[in-house]
Amino acid sequence: MPSNYARLNSLATATLFVSSCIGIVGTAAAAKPAPPILMVGGYSSAPVTDPGVIAAAKFGVAHLRRPGARLARVDDAERQVVAGTNYRMRVTLTDRTRWGFQVFRPLRGPMVSGGAELLPSASRRH
Repeated sequence: MPSNYARLNSLATATLFVSSCIGIVGTAAAAKPAPPILMVGGYSSAPVTDPGVIAAAKFGVAHLRRPGARLARVDDAERQVVAGTNYRMRVTLTDRTRWGFQVFRPLRGPMVSGGAELLPSASRRH
């Protein structure tokens, strides 16, 4: 029959072995990149080709109070789902001016402009 010391020594060895295995697995798991953190109710990136983004961009450009303003491209966009969808984006017009604006699309009713800001042009950015 093994002594208490032998049983404790065996238990300590087993504990050390299990702890080492957990450390190795934990290290391997930590090496993987973490998935992006999404904040519930917060803004998240939206594809510039998304139909909702395109519609919001065209709506925003139409409300810039710039006669003849036409959308050339959506540079980047974010959306926030609330009681409808908020879109925040930067766009370039055909006259090469850059604008940042927000558009809200409620669950019911027409889109609403949240304001616009003229941004430095692409040629001046470095």
